[in-house]
Parts: sequence; C-alpha cells; structure tokens
Amino acid sequence: LFDLALTKLDAIFKNIPIDNIVNLNEAEVLVNSLIEGILENNQTLTALTSLKKFNNYTCRHSINVTILSLLLAIELGLTDNELLTIGTGALLHDIGKLKIPIEIIDKKSSLTSAEWALVKNHPIKGFDIICDLPGLDRMIPVIAYEHHLGFDLSGYPATKRIEKPHLFSRLVQIADAYDGATAHRSYHNAASPSIVLASMYKKSGSLFDPTLLRLFIKTIGLYPIGSLVRLSNGQVGIVAETNTDDISCPRVKIIADQGGLKSSDYLLDTVNGNHSKGPSILGFADPEIYKINDDYSLLKVI
Repeated sequence: LFDLALTKLDAIFKNIPIDNIVNLNEAEVLVNSLIEGILENNQTLTALTSLKKFNNYTCRHSINVTILSLLLAIELGLTDNELLTIGTGALLHDIGKLKIPIEIIDKKSSLTSAEWALVKNHPIKGFDIICDLPGLDRMIPVIAYEHHLGFDLSGYPATKRIEKPHLFSRLVQIADAYDGATAHRSYHNAASPSIVLASMYKKSGSLFDPTLLRLFIKTIGLYPIGSLVRLSNGQVGIVAETNTDDISCPRVKIIADQGGLKSSDYLLDTVNGNHSKGPSILGFADPEIYKINDDYSLLKVI
C-alpha cells in the first residue's frame, strides 16, 4: 500500500509544474486507501512513516503527513467525510513547493532573503493551484494556505487576521512539522522523534495547538512504532506497540541481545526508571550497527 501510494502521488505531482493539473479523483482514491489501511492496521502504516530512505522527499513527506494527520483525526473521532478532507488536504499541503526551483528546495547552505521569500510563498501558490480544481471541498485549499500560519498566527504567510487557523490546518501543521524535523534533508540531519517532540512541546500554545499536540504525542508516543531502540539490559528491539498509559514505555519486540543479532517472537514491556520491574529505553539505535541495512526489514518483526 505504501509503495503504491508513493507511485500514485509521484504521478499526480509530475503534471503540476507543467500544466497546473491535479487529478483530484486519484488523490481522493489514494487518501481513502490510506484511511482503510490505518483502520485495518495503523501500527504498520505508522511504522512506515519512520522509514526515511526515499529519494523523492516531497512525495515521501506528503504521504507521511497524510498518515500522521489521519491518525490524529481518527483519534479525534472525526467523520468519514472529514477524514477524506483532512487526508486530501494533507496530501496536497506542500503542492506549492512544486512551483519553486528544486535547487532552492534542496539547497544545503543558508537561503538568501529572496530565496526564503519564495519558500514562504509556497502556501499561497498551493492555495491558488488547488482552488482551480472543480468540485473541491473548500477546506482543502485552506489547509494548504494555513499549514505554516501557526496557532498564534506568528508563522507565514503574514496576516492581519485575528481568528486562529482552522482545526484541520492546525492538525496538519503538527504532522508536517514532526515529519519534516525527523527526516534527513540536504540542509539538516534527521533528529530523533523524542527530541523533535520535546522541541515541539516547547512551542505548544504558540506555534502549535496545545490540545492537538498533546493528543498527537499520546497517539504516536515518544518512541514511534518502527523505531529501533537500545534497552538498559543490553538488548535491542523495535517498537511494536505504543503505551497510551505511559508514552515513554512502549512494547518492544527484541531483535538483538548483547551477543549480536537474533530474531525473536516475543514482546517485551519497557518501564520508566525502575529496572527491577524490567528494562527501560536508553535511546534510539542505528540500524546499520545491527546489520539492518534495508529499512523495510524493520517491519518484518512488527
């Protein structure tokens, strides 16, 4: 499903820089497939968002933001129609970047003031592209326009309005910020999910909706499903289930002991601090150290 989603979205995006055509029907079919996949097995799709080795960052990021946005929307108990709107808005939220030269998007050094002005204009460009689509839910271009606006309106595009961004936009903004910070880009290395979430939490109430951010952290956990982690007893495992009672203590499937790599069929509950009751998580582990060179091999034990 994930590979198919990437292929379909790549095809949808390829037409946009040339003729501004977006196949909305294809986008909605893709979103419905992701909704069904999440409802059937949200753990696997959530794990896929932690796999970062893809060349087409825009497609990869858009799919990840869609999945994360839908996970949060489902937790909120939104309707099927609302899920479709949020999913489609998330899928197309960065569509305006396709009108920005790729050398600016992938630039390793600091952007000039003129280049940064172009980047900050992508929500407006996205809004204009999406508004031209017939039969469109009016909230989809709003999501594209508002996803960098910020809960307190301190983001961009600059605005004199006083009303906060729409709920759907605030939701997609959280997913967008999280995935962007945990991904490797030409201009920054990927940060660990726990560090990113801690940084985002400091901006709760300013950049991010505090209620939505708390629910997002509770939903994905400090150690998202699919993460490779080191335990205090020397073992290494893959996060297989989140723990809604304590987001710092997920269930882990062991793949390596102190002696080296080995597969295992049992889940292990981690604890917070009290090692007499079980191991705790020390931090994230590097897959290459444990001879896991293919990202997808991480999913085989979930």
